[in-house]
Amino acid sequence: MLKGLKIGLKVSAIAEYIWNGFDAGANTIEIDYLATEVGDIYEFSISDNDKGMPLKEVYNKLKPALSSKNEIVRFSTL
Repeated sequence: MLKGLKIGLKVSAIAEYIWNGFDAGANTIEIDYLATEVGDIYEFSISDNDKGMPLKEVYNKLKPALSSKNEIVRFSTL
């Protein structure tokens, strides 16, 4: 996901996810990651304890980025 970004942009992208959680009312942000033996991070996740948003709102926000009818059908049936 972030592989092609320069380090400063990666940090900015991660910071944006964290602040989005706080803006949505979270008071706890959890960052988990998996790294190789030499310390290269190959997987990470950011989660928080806010209430989230309704699935329909998520779909409406992502709709412009969805590229195939299959993705839209799969999303709309959740």
